[in-house]
Amino acid sequence: MLEGEAEQVTDNGELEPIVAAFATKYGTEIWDFVVRDGMFSHRRAGGRALVFRVRPVRGLGFRKGGLSSQTTWHFPTEERRPRRQVAGVSSCSA
Repeated sequence: MLEGEAEQVTDNGELEPIVAAFATKYGTEIWDFVVRDGMFSHRRAGGRALVFRVRPVRGLGFRKGGLSSQTTWHFPTEERRPRRQVAGVSSCSA
C-alpha cells in the first residue's frame, strides 16, 4: 500500500505515453483509450477517465501466512529530501 498526495494529471503529453504503454502491454481489445482534453477517453464505448499520480510518502508491505510481518518504507519529500555537498555547493538530491 502506498500513502501520499494524489494529483490529477491533465497534460496530454504526460498521458500519451501511459496510453501507449497500456496498449502495448494489454492490447486494445478491452482497454482502448485515447487522450482527449487531459483525460482518457474510450475509443469505442465513450466515457472518460480522470488520471492521477501519487507521489509516495510511505509504503507498507504485509506478509500473510504462518508468520505475519509488516515492513514500512519512507520516501523523501521535497521538505525531507536529504541534502548533499557537491564541490562545496549544497544541493538537493534528485
